[in-house]
Amino acid sequence: MDSEHLQTISFGIILVIVAGLTILIFLPSLNAVVLALTFSIVSKPLYGGIRKFVKNESFASFFTVLAITVIVVAILVFVGTRLFQETRDLYDRLANGLDSDFLNQVLTFVGGERGGSELNVIENLGTYLRQIAGWLLEHLSPIFSGLINFFGTFFLSLLALYYLLRDGEKFEKTLKSLSPLSGRDNDKILEQLKTAAHSVINGSLMVAVVQGVFAGLGFLIFGVPNATLLGLVTILASLLPVVGTAIIVMPAVGYLFLSGAVLQGVGLFLWGVFIVGVIDNVLRPKLIERGTKIHPLLILLSVLGGISTFGFMGFLIGPLVLSFLFALLSIYPTIVAKRSG
Repeated sequence: MDSEHLQTISFGIILVIVAGLTILIFLPSLNAVVLALTFSIVSKPLYGGIRKFVKNESFASFFTVLAITVIVVAILVFVGTRLFQETRDLYDRLANGLDSDFLNQVLTFVGGERGGSELNVIENLGTYLRQIAGWLLEHLSPIFSGLINFFGTFFLSLLALYYLLRDGEKFEKTLKSLSPLSGRDNDKILEQLKTAAHSVINGSLMVAVVQGVFAGLGFLIFGVPNATLLGLVTILASLLPVVGTAIIVMPAVGYLFLSGAVLQGVGLFLWGVFIVGVIDNVLRPKLIERGTKIHPLLILLSVLGGISTFGFMGFLIGPLVLSFLFALLSIYPTIVAKRSG
């Protein structure tokens, strides 16, 4: 083995080790980077519009990031405010319902009867309250930690978005220069990834609207107050991976059960599982398939596997990785033909 060949092998080994370490370093920021890429795709038209009036790329990127921040914060404030008001309204109904059938249902549930043993009711209420307090203490730390991680990821994604908008073309040229593939193959892969990202984002938005409409219809049918408002909030909640519409539907089911409307509660639960929930698993893969030309079953598995592996941003990472694989497979015959020739 000559020295030049040995140097090449040594360089390759060092490169693989350093690249692996670099991936490990950047892996904790993967969600932020994917979120930034998502924002950059969605905000391209906005950035282009701002660039017509603001010629400086840095200022145009800053104003685009500022606009997205305002929109996201406004949505979070709206959802948080509405949930707080709904919780307060529920508390008011509980406080003012002392002589209603609602209290009879609660007393029966905790082991007492109207005019029955107050001691038995108090003891059972104390048991339930202790269980609730224990659950809150057990889950308070993970919830608080999750909120901190979310805001940290969001802030980092905005910072990454600024540089993606400003230097996106430079990043793309650098990736192409490092790729061993031809320029045409690189363009084909990047175009397929962009198409997949657009399909996932547009599909998620359309699914959110459809789920919100059907959830609002369910709230109306089964007698949940403020059905229209809750349907609008469900549209926003459905954009959240993992929890999705359940964060709105399940409290509504609980409200119906506590109000004594057991049949309506069961009906809304079944509606949420078999109507609202199934929409996501059926419609989303179909919409993504229209852009990626990949079978809906594979897309569904990539979404579920992505969420299981990468967390809340896996709904985007999974289909992107799958699209990357299919893009490579599509150019594989061309590469083999060139080598054979």
